[in-house]
Amino acid sequence: MTNRRLPLFVALCFAVALLTPGEARANSGVPMIFLTWPGMVLALIPVILLEMVVIRKRLDLPRETAFKVSAWANIATTFAGIPITWILLVALEMVTGGGQAYGIDTPFKKFLAVTWQGAWMIPYEANKNLYWMVPAATMWLLVPSFFVSWWLEYKVAAKLLPDAGRQQLKSTMFRANLLSYFYLEMIVLGWLVYEIVFEL
Repeated sequence: MTNRRLPLFVALCFAVALLTPGEARANSGVPMIFLTWPGMVLALIPVILLEMVVIRKRLDLPRETAFKVSAWANIATTFAGIPITWILLVALEMVTGGGQAYGIDTPFKKFLAVTWQGAWMIPYEANKNLYWMVPAATMWLLVPSFFVSWWLEYKVAAKLLPDAGRQQLKSTMFRANLLSYFYLEMIVLGWLVYEIVFEL
């Protein structure tokens, strides 16, 4: 499959997953993309503005150019990078045995439930633990998403700024993503703390 056809294939798989009806069961699992992706769309504007500041400062670009680079890079990440990352993580989870319920009766099993099984979570104990598992899994999912975002945004920026030095551009997009993902992690950490405090 060529590089040009891959995004179309992923978009088609994503659309099929969204539109294919399935049997609604409380124990069928929690596909995290449906819970986290709307939040990523809502966070798009502040993320674009945060990354624009880094891009403008490090590459000495006009505000309009930095905004354009940040906007297109983050649109690509939000609408292609995040779904692709989720699909790959779900596939990895399933082929390595993560689709089975192993319980959450120990700290290690709880850790595995929100990392290894974080992309498509097992609803342990009739969803009673999802209040903390969903934000904890979201924090974990932001880690691989960061690396995909960095790579994808670097590629977009390289297309938009063909005269920029590749090493400097790569470093700039890395720092821009560090800032935006730190912002996202802090929001989700606040969500996790809120859920735990008010559940007690």
